[in-house]
Amino acid sequence: MSHTSGARALHRPARRRSPLFGISVILVVLLGIYAAYALLRAVPDATATPEPVSRSLTTAVTPLAWPGTPAVAAVGAVGFDGVLASSGSQARTPIASMTKTITALVVLDAKPLAQGEDGPDYTFTELDAKIYEDTVREGGSRAPVVVGATVTERQLLEGLMLPSGNNYAITLATWAYGSMDKFLDAARVWLDKNGLTDTVLADASGINPGSQSSPPNLIEIGKLALAHPVLSAVVGEKVVNIPGVGEVKNTNSLLGTDGIIGLKTGTTIVAGACLLFAAEQKIDDKTVTVVGVVIGAEDHKSLFSAVPTLLGTVKDALHRVTLVESGDVIARVDTAWGARANVVATQTERVLTWQDSWVDREVTLEVPNSGRGGEAAGHVTFTEDGKKTVVPVVLGEKLAGPSAWWRLTHPW
Repeated sequence: MSHTSGARALHRPARRRSPLFGISVILVVLLGIYAAYALLRAVPDATATPEPVSRSLTTAVTPLAWPGTPAVAAVGAVGFDGVLASSGSQARTPIASMTKTITALVVLDAKPLAQGEDGPDYTFTELDAKIYEDTVREGGSRAPVVVGATVTERQLLEGLMLPSGNNYAITLATWAYGSMDKFLDAARVWLDKNGLTDTVLADASGINPGSQSSPPNLIEIGKLALAHPVLSAVVGEKVVNIPGVGEVKNTNSLLGTDGIIGLKTGTTIVAGACLLFAAEQKIDDKTVTVVGVVIGAEDHKSLFSAVPTLLGTVKDALHRVTLVESGDVIARVDTAWGARANVVATQTERVLTWQDSWVDREVTLEVPNSGRGGEAAGHVTFTEDGKKTVVPVVLGEKLAGPSAWWRLTHPW
């Protein structure tokens, strides 16, 4: 082989690449960048549209059957603030033996009793016999006293609340506080502590017309009595036998009828026939304790006839409203890529309402762009008479995310 031919072979010119190759490389790089952008970029947020309320959250108004004039009245219920409805003047007025409900609560403040306890013993003295005689002379209601007989604090409360013993009111007040003046001072402190600014006591029994309260305050006093584990039981007793003293009967002849479980009668010439009452009413599947008061009825016959009628209309004015049921569709979710899902309530909630009370609904949604059924999606808040009920909501089924093809074909 000659040297000349070898040199030619070593210096053969390089083959030139086609311009299309470079363009192809650029296109591949650009497509890669585009694909990465399209597949990784943020997608539009899902749109959630709340559904309209599917059931009525308001009810009709029921007229209440109030006792006739000159009586004034008011009703409330445990679990509701203040007075639900009233009739006539709601100003302070003499309250007769309903005063004894306050006396009992103030005495229990000084000498507490827990459920099942009878409390300390008390032995009647000659002074208690004199108090009894004084009560007879002034024409007040009384309960028997036997000098030397020993009774418990609970039995003194029974003599106070059932036969409405004015003499037991004096005995309890002075036993608990040392004197009537000290009891009245303590009563003022107790009333102020409980915000009962329309109530004032001039005695422990209520025979003094200076012992006064307003219907709204009496509703609150009734609720306090019901909240006490011993007093709430005492006011529901029809008859008891106090050892050494004898049998005493409750002056409230409505006990045990129309759901009535207490509380206290009262009668004076100035106050008229009075009743502070409580009744358990079944509203659908819920028991509601209604508290009411009537002051100034002409007599107890008409009073005891009017209260059950009033209670019937109060029961009709209370309603159990279904706010939401588990599985109710609260909102519908749509996405830009065509996926859809429902947002549903996780639980059933019902609320007790009075008359045509308005219920407000506010939906707060935090819906993911994709997720499995049951994933949290926010909450719905119901507000009725200032009370809020919050129910979590979730995706009712799977909400699919965008596919790769959709991402690639929807870059913007």
